[in-house]
Amino acid sequence: MRSRLLYLFITLIFISGSVYSQNPQFQWVHPKPFGSGIGWIKSFDANTVVMAGAGGTFFKSTDAGATFSINPFAGQASTTAATYDLYGAHFLDLNNGFATGIGGVMKTTDGGMTWSNASGSTFPVSAVGRKIYFRDANNGYVAGTSSIKLSTTTDGGATWVTNAALPATTYYDFEVFSPNRIIVAGSVNSTFNVRLTTDGGTTWQTAAAGTSTIYSLAFIDSLTGYAGSSSGKAFKTTDGGLTWTQLVTNNTTASFFDIITDGNDVYFVGDPLDLYKTTDGGATFSLLRFKPESLPRNFNIRAGAKSGNNIWIAGDVGYYFRSTDNGATWLSNTVLAKTSFLQGIYANADGKIIAVGSSESGGGNQSMMSTNYGASWTTSSLGVSTADLRGLFMFDSNTGFSCGSSGKIYKTTNGGASWDSMFTTNIQALNDLDFLNPQFGVVAGNGGNIWKTTDGGVSWSSISNQGSTVGLNAVNIISQDTIWVLGGGTSIYKTADGGATWTNVSYGGPSIPLSGIKFINSQTGFIWGGSGTSGQGVLFKTTDGGTTWSDLNFPYNTTMLYSFIPVSEADWILTGSYGNVFRTKDAGLTWKSYAFGFTISNAGQIIGSYIYGDTVIVTGVGSQIVKFTEPTVIPVELTSFTSSVGKAGVTLEWSVASELNNRGFEIERKAAGVNDWVNLGYVEGKGTTTSGSSYRYVDSDILPGRYNYRLKQIDFDGTTTVYELGTEVEFTVPVDFSLSQNYPNPFNPSTVIDFTIPEKSSVKLEVFSASGELVKTLVSGELQGGFHQVVFNASDLTSGLYIYRLSAQGISKNFTESRKMLLVK
Repeated sequence: MRSRLLYLFITLIFISGSVYSQNPQFQWVHPKPFGSGIGWIKSFDANTVVMAGAGGTFFKSTDAGATFSINPFAGQASTTAATYDLYGAHFLDLNNGFATGIGGVMKTTDGGMTWSNASGSTFPVSAVGRKIYFRDANNGYVAGTSSIKLSTTTDGGATWVTNAALPATTYYDFEVFSPNRIIVAGSVNSTFNVRLTTDGGTTWQTAAAGTSTIYSLAFIDSLTGYAGSSSGKAFKTTDGGLTWTQLVTNNTTASFFDIITDGNDVYFVGDPLDLYKTTDGGATFSLLRFKPESLPRNFNIRAGAKSGNNIWIAGDVGYYFRSTDNGATWLSNTVLAKTSFLQGIYANADGKIIAVGSSESGGGNQSMMSTNYGASWTTSSLGVSTADLRGLFMFDSNTGFSCGSSGKIYKTTNGGASWDSMFTTNIQALNDLDFLNPQFGVVAGNGGNIWKTTDGGVSWSSISNQGSTVGLNAVNIISQDTIWVLGGGTSIYKTADGGATWTNVSYGGPSIPLSGIKFINSQTGFIWGGSGTSGQGVLFKTTDGGTTWSDLNFPYNTTMLYSFIPVSEADWILTGSYGNVFRTKDAGLTWKSYAFGFTISNAGQIIGSYIYGDTVIVTGVGSQIVKFTEPTVIPVELTSFTSSVGKAGVTLEWSVASELNNRGFEIERKAAGVNDWVNLGYVEGKGTTTSGSSYRYVDSDILPGRYNYRLKQIDFDGTTTVYELGTEVEFTVPVDFSLSQNYPNPFNPSTVIDFTIPEKSSVKLEVFSASGELVKTLVSGELQGGFHQVVFNASDLTSGLYIYRLSAQGISKNFTESRKMLLVK
């Protein structure tokens, strides 16, 4: 899975895609103009179109699709750098819009340049929104899975109310005729897939349009509407949705995910080849062929839009098509040479790219090549049509080796245009290979198999003497004597005699599948992973030739890591699952993370290719390839980050010299000796400012122990930077009970009350009037020993003297104390 590391400079030329100013400068190399799947599209006029889709990516063109602005951070924030998929959107005008997908609702007020959460904590991250619509800036609707059903807002998304009368199922589409009359459609529940209300959702009538899921609804008037389903089924109603009649489309395979209406012209969207159009109410259909023969595969088309004579349709892997004559002819800028999983990539300064991976669905095309940074592509096939290529090592733009399924080793001498089979083992697959020089190389794979060549690949001899049959994922050669191979967490082997004997090495990390090992000199090396389904991200380092290894505590530890690119001893780039790229320039003290809207399947695995300065190429699922340059502007310049322990808990304070595009800071904590970080809270940033700012956060919900803290600074575009507190914090319990004087005092209307308990106790904190009448109970229950703080809000009380009393029953002793406070309004 590793190509030879090159150091070179790339000049970015944005031919078919530009980016918003604070996103990393990235260009889709393949497919073109972009590779993110599209789930929603809207055409404002002949030139302006917006789209949303996979990885929370938002697209906008103002020149009829000649170029696109791309924002890959429009979805709900995930636990990684990527944002979650978007499936639907609604724009009130060119600037103000809402989008929905995994995790809830997002909002933009600047035409999609930035997005913010518009569903608060109403919906869980498991919720999936499918359709969203706003009647105006305040009143909106969203439909989706059972935790959303049909939910409504009257305050622009600040709060949402989920309709309790609807059964729990997934709703894909709806039509709002008025606040009282609404139709929803989706999955079948109790034999019904359509529901109607005429009283604003208090009660619902049931209806059925066939027996399968309804994906799309569209009405041309208050009574006449259409519905799209799977297996090429389309339906029509003439009584406002109470009854439905199946139309004859003569299609048995398509799922009609969207419907476009323009007067009596109705277009069913979903077939991978044709748009199904009816002009006579569904009596007959004409097929509008949009996909050219030059595109290699058929993919689902999921969305469509129409403005005047202009029709736009779009779908998976960035497929989009445009007609300017109502569908008679079609245009597309889509360039797609290959669609399967890529596992190795090479490039050079002259624009040459070689990428290898799995065979296509029809067989062959395991390799793809470009000589102009992806402006055009050619493909080549192996002698075995179903074989795949997994490892790649190129000496230069012409000569290199690859390995793959059926235990085969291949060589190219013409830049990937053809591959000669050099050697075949009797195992299922070889996974990685490395060369010390043009003559000496090593390959490893399944069953613990290791082979080496000393004559440039003409012959290979087995050196599989390590005693393990575990699959091996990576090889790294230090010298002809010293070679490393690894697979799982306990399958790390080193030879110091050219493979005659092997030593099993422990790296001290979890027993998970590991992705790679790389030594940058004889003493300094790195191990990274996991892979497969481990769901863990680990990075370990040695400075003594592999005798001992130290955990670098990679902060995004739920992101599996697949490739490691050392720019220098302290400057590293890693790529990982869910389309994430990470970089540190200070040997892992701080990290920046990026995502580009890659397809999130197979855990969104991607690998890195090469780098010079701040530019890197990454590739992975779906033959997606992106070239990007890291921004050189530091969004937030942190000048200090300190901690202090007091009665209220642990106080964190940090200062910044300036801020650019700073949305805010997440505060995280982990106990000493524990790997998992816990999110404590969020402090809002100040956007963009050239003046210094100071921030403060108090961790008051804390038990005695030793802890580490860190800040996760988040830009408006989703980019994150992690800053760790350099020292460990020890928090101890107080030695005795105490009740402090409230502050401020006098107060109006709120005041703070601090108290301490040395052990777990049953605690009551009560407020009484001057006459002894109980006014409020602020605390009642069991608390752990420590410092505690309560805010008392007296906005509903009159001015006067009040008494607050702390009563505590501990394990070893009890405590009661009262103090006075004065409310002055």
